[in-house]
Amino acid sequence: MRGSRDSETLLDWVSQARARLARHRTEKPATKAGQIRALWPDIEAALEGGQSMKSIRKWLEEDAGITLGIASLTSCAFR
Repeated sequence: MRGSRDSETLLDWVSQARARLARHRTEKPATKAGQIRALWPDIEAALEGGQSMKSIRKWLEEDAGITLGIASLTSCAFR
């Protein structure tokens, strides 16, 4: 029955690793680029809704603590 026990151990490891990774997904990304990628769906929706880069940049600074220039934000938007 050793094979059965090894399979259980592997499944436990997989489940535990997945749970730990899922918890990390809720942490703030360490880099500005990562933070922008995490917020991208909301940024893109704002752009599609007609908001200006200037307004979005201001909101990112005020609401998310992400300070970047218009040029950097525009560069991210049009990649």
